[in-house]
Amino acid sequence: MSARPASTTDNRHVAEPTRPHAAPITLADVDERLQQVLDASLRQAAQVDDRFVQLWQALRSGIGGGKRVRPALLIDTFTALGGPEKHREACIEAAAALEMLHAAFLLHDDLIDGDLLRRGRPNAIAEFSARGNAHAAGAGSSWGLAAGTLGGDLLLSSAIRRLAGVRVEDGLRDQLLDEFDETIHLSAAGELADVTQSLISDASQSTGRLSAADAGVSPLEPTRSTVQQTARPQSRSTASAQTSSVPPLADEALCQIEQTLELKTARYSFVAPVRIGAMLAGADARQISNLSDMARHAGIAFQLTDDLIGVFGDADVTGKSTKVDLQRGTRTALIAVAQHTAVWAELETMIGDPTLDDARAARARDLLNACGARAAVELRARDHLRLSRSLLEDESLPPRLRDCMQAHLDAIAGRQR
Repeated sequence: MSARPASTTDNRHVAEPTRPHAAPITLADVDERLQQVLDASLRQAAQVDDRFVQLWQALRSGIGGGKRVRPALLIDTFTALGGPEKHREACIEAAAALEMLHAAFLLHDDLIDGDLLRRGRPNAIAEFSARGNAHAAGAGSSWGLAAGTLGGDLLLSSAIRRLAGVRVEDGLRDQLLDEFDETIHLSAAGELADVTQSLISDASQSTGRLSAADAGVSPLEPTRSTVQQTARPQSRSTASAQTSSVPPLADEALCQIEQTLELKTARYSFVAPVRIGAMLAGADARQISNLSDMARHAGIAFQLTDDLIGVFGDADVTGKSTKVDLQRGTRTALIAVAQHTAVWAELETMIGDPTLDDARAARARDLLNACGARAAVELRARDHLRLSRSLLEDESLPPRLRDCMQAHLDAIAGRQR
């Protein structure tokens, strides 16, 4: 980034001698807080019965690991904006709350998708299914379902409780809770949209064609805080020129996938962390708005990259098989584009086949390359990152914050896992 004269806005945010900045906050601080919360929950569960203790132990295991994207974004935003010492503890609590929210969403997502593994380990659903089957034949499914539902609910409740208890001014606490509430609502809407799109896609493959109207649902509509500005990362004319290798219907399908990714994941994983960090740091409305838009595009780019890595990544680097998404028939951005191309007749015989072997998986990747799906998704991911970077140029954002967020965007651009 080229040097430029510091503006009065920069000076106002860089130096605030009357407000002591918070001592450094690390992810270790967040992990320690999470363990404190989980230990307290285990003690509370012990007053009920052993089964409830086992559920909380499974939940604690599920929270361990992960990239800690949300806490890192929240802390970095708070710190780069010169967050005050008086809000340091609130920052740690909010970061822990977001990670618990993430764990709740993952567990409910696994429940909806019928998944028993998370990060290569049995999740709470799998653990209780195994215990149920050991107790009585056929009982595992019901016990696993109960554990997944109740476990996700408990984590969600605990996340809200953490945020509601932060020691900040009442007006600020209300803002934080409103942000959390809207985030939960939009993420739930995104999950429902994801399931709906999969339903429509599956039905259209088996019966010829099924529209959203045929399924009794409405196409996802823009909301005040989501796609009112850009579902598509470019103007229509520019986007059409650059994605001309795929049919217009494929371009529209990709836009719909992006909209769902924004609601389901980008909102709580990228937008909410930077907004909460900025609120705790005392940022103004313009800064929060710019950061929100930046994070929205970054989150979509992150998820599009995730789809690409899931099929074209290096399994030795990711630690995950690159056949899983293909075997499950997950309607990723790649599949959404490919469904509207000439290769689909062959490709659909492989997608969703749990017995898909290495040779056929390699053929599926070749088809995704040949039809332009991979190139289209890569282009859109780059476009969203480009827009994120451009939004950081706003003069209301201090240089330290810009540099910090640029580092996060660089990490997304260079993702291999």
